[in-house]
Amino acid sequence: MSYIICSNEQRDYKKLDNNNSVGLQDPNSFRNYFKSPLIVEPNSEIAVQSLKIRKPFTDLVIKEVDHLYLYFGKEFDHTEGSLYQQAQTPRTSVPVYFKSGTYSPEQFGLELSRAINAAPLPPGLFGRVEVEVELDAEQQFVGYKFTFDHIKTGTDKASSYGTISETEGQVPGVGDAVWGTGYDWVDNGTNKEFSPSDEFAQHPCGSVLTKYPMANASTANGHSVIQFFIQDGGGTFARTNDTQWAVGLTRPIHGQYQYGKPRFSSVADDEIGFFDYYVVYDHAQGGLFVKEFNTQVDGISGGDKNLLRSRDIEYFGAGRPFTSRITNTEISASTLNTIRFAIDGDKVKLEIGTNGGTYYDLVNPDNAALNAFKKGRFKPINNMTEALYPKVVFAGENRDTNCTIEIDKFEAFVNDKFIYPNFVTAPYSRGSSFASQFGNNPLPKLAYHKSIDLSTDNRPATNARDVDTTTFTYITNTASRDGTINYNHVIIEGAERGSDMSLTSGTTYVLSNQASATMGQRLGYGDLAVIEQSGPFGAYAAGKTKFTPKTPPQVRSNTLYIRVNNLPFTSFNGTTNSISKILYSIPPYDNSGNSVGIVYHAPPEKTYIKLNNPDRIMLNELDTDIVRRDESVSKDCIGTTSVCYHIRQSKDPISNHTQLF
Repeated sequence: MSYIICSNEQRDYKKLDNNNSVGLQDPNSFRNYFKSPLIVEPNSEIAVQSLKIRKPFTDLVIKEVDHLYLYFGKEFDHTEGSLYQQAQTPRTSVPVYFKSGTYSPEQFGLELSRAINAAPLPPGLFGRVEVEVELDAEQQFVGYKFTFDHIKTGTDKASSYGTISETEGQVPGVGDAVWGTGYDWVDNGTNKEFSPSDEFAQHPCGSVLTKYPMANASTANGHSVIQFFIQDGGGTFARTNDTQWAVGLTRPIHGQYQYGKPRFSSVADDEIGFFDYYVVYDHAQGGLFVKEFNTQVDGISGGDKNLLRSRDIEYFGAGRPFTSRITNTEISASTLNTIRFAIDGDKVKLEIGTNGGTYYDLVNPDNAALNAFKKGRFKPINNMTEALYPKVVFAGENRDTNCTIEIDKFEAFVNDKFIYPNFVTAPYSRGSSFASQFGNNPLPKLAYHKSIDLSTDNRPATNARDVDTTTFTYITNTASRDGTINYNHVIIEGAERGSDMSLTSGTTYVLSNQASATMGQRLGYGDLAVIEQSGPFGAYAAGKTKFTPKTPPQVRSNTLYIRVNNLPFTSFNGTTNSISKILYSIPPYDNSGNSVGIVYHAPPEKTYIKLNNPDRIMLNELDTDIVRRDESVSKDCIGTTSVCYHIRQSKDPISNHTQLF
């Protein structure tokens, strides 16, 4: 009985570069010499005991349905009994689809980068994800490294917004708004000022500023602030006629497209139109109202509960800055001429005050004196509202050119790659059905995005159900994240609902009505369905989150065989229809499920082939080839190849035994 260990790496020969190995050092074809002849007894047989090869990544086949998801939000808590579950996050995983084809590692790295940077990621990340091909010390492919580089600063654009015209810098905010005969934007010498353009009953007039959104991580401390300075002929606006004004923030809309309404919304007050977060002054209705558009609004039943509808936010009451609704009397007495919105993490805050003077909280989750339930708070920012644009409206037959709204402060988010969608030629946008028109990303069917849209705005974390007894959960900005929101990145590359999922049952990042990701084991992160920032692959530093692969992707590869050329056994190769010296068929996957990288095989049941030698064999050398089914020497192995053979005397008599391959 003999064990023979053979390898292409031999100390008597200088090791050559792995990618250019030739001759005795070739990992696919090598010869081992024995200084002392190996004696093979008569009637012996041989089998492969074990082998170790290294197979590089070859190519990646991507189908039209292949995709992954990117999630940016609070990670789920996997400790049973304290789960931060899908229902508690306002965030939705963003699908990333690819162009179908066969890619080399470098080619697919470019496609990954293109597809990710065309997907509807948050404004601070859009177009700012770097994908690198990661190589090991021997320059062999390991996987893809992802770097998410957040924008963390912004600029006050109140005095430097630039041109606002009919076709530049703004869009109509309500369906009947008409530039020039309905409203104008003018430069008052300091800031931009909005006003009805004439005294005719051309109502309403409304505009959305489109050059820059408000978004988390807009300024050095991760906040974003806008101030609306509202006046009537240079004085406080406290009219008692039918004139109304409204200011606030909205997802992308266009008054000439669906009358300024997003898909799946119901706008009852057509004079004001749609906002996500807003303030309305209407003397005839009772004074100043704070509102938002939300789903699951109490009092609405049936399928209509899934529509976005306006609801009141209770900002007044005992122990609060205002004990009753603000009226024209309060506005005049306290010179309340400025409305200020601020974004802090996924919180939207609202104040009213005197320009350059004192401000009072109307909505602020951090102010314990205000209503702590949903009734007194704005919904958290979600995927649909992560880019919010200023909107201003004057309505009523008596509104006139004395009515003005000045943008007094506008700490705007600036990312030149992030632009307002074109609703005329590409109506599906981040603000209506969640699809992105900010790049040429292949998009699934429309129905797919409809379901995402509904699920996003209807989630328990953001909807308006049970406003008197439930509250919203918010995430804020932190110093540990360089002033940005305390969210983590998660890459979902495989199905979460399988038996080997890494997450506790019921806490999947991908919504149940979305197709599971299909990129498992192809990016360099092993067989994990979910790769979390807090896990072994993720790291955060200086505003950047990086994911570094450690496991070579599993891909298709050629079927390989071991051929021993200088022993007197016989096998038969059906592919070539000829006698062969193939001894062993190498399985495509090893005992650990690896198909590339270091692949190790130790057959639990060995197949012996008789040498049919009537006499002893004095073996001075052994030739090993790794071949393909056509008997050509493979080029699939790199680095070190090691094969252990087992030779023993057969218990059966010599025969003309032939192994078929």
